[in-house]
Amino acid sequence: MFLTNEKKLANKGMTRCKKCGKEYQLGTRNFCSQLCYEADIQNRIIEASMEDPSHTKRISKE
Repeated sequence: MFLTNEKKLANKGMTRCKKCGKEYQLGTRNFCSQLCYEADIQNRIIEASMEDPSHTKRISKE
């Protein structure tokens, strides 16, 4: 069902936001808004810093 919805969106010239799933025509790098884009970047930074053992050791020592 998801593929048929994507085909319908493509026929309308619309795409789906990677973050919130909202349909849009113009956006920022596969996101519907600058807000969703910035939230995705922030989540990536948090995930990357949690996986880095040197970063987590520095936080736990302080």
